[in-house]
Amino acid sequence: MVWLQLNAQRAFHLLEILRVSLPIDPTRLTTNLAALRRRRLQAAGKSVGGAFALDQKTGLGVARAKPSRMSAVNAAMEDCRSQGGRECKLEIAYFNQCGVIVEGDKGYNVASAESVSRAVELASQVCEKSDTNCQVYFSDCSHAEFVE
Repeated sequence: MVWLQLNAQRAFHLLEILRVSLPIDPTRLTTNLAALRRRRLQAAGKSVGGAFALDQKTGLGVARAKPSRMSAVNAAMEDCRSQGGRECKLEIAYFNQCGVIVEGDKGYNVASAESVSRAVELASQVCEKSDTNCQVYFSDCSHAEFVE
């Protein structure tokens, strides 16, 4: 829908330049785009980030729905430490995306993408090049929430 609206605006602008008339009400198109921009701006202030921190001995620290990279990183590190982690290491921070950890027999790989399935695909490709028995160890998503 967004793609259609944005491309409709470009097409309308091009037709306007070429002085071709359209059977579309341009005020409605502008209103829809203005509403979309407002929703985007409102979503920008929403909590949309996450992060993973890992200690090889004690486990995983996770942050969800954080408003900034710094707050996501700090929360993931704190979560890792709260579980007894002394050597917590930030593995990934992501926004408006999903993050995954794929584990193999020799190690693990992390990736982020627009969906869990795409992130798994990316991490698995790296894992399968140098490891065996690659499986998803953990996944989580933080997507923008649009508000009216």
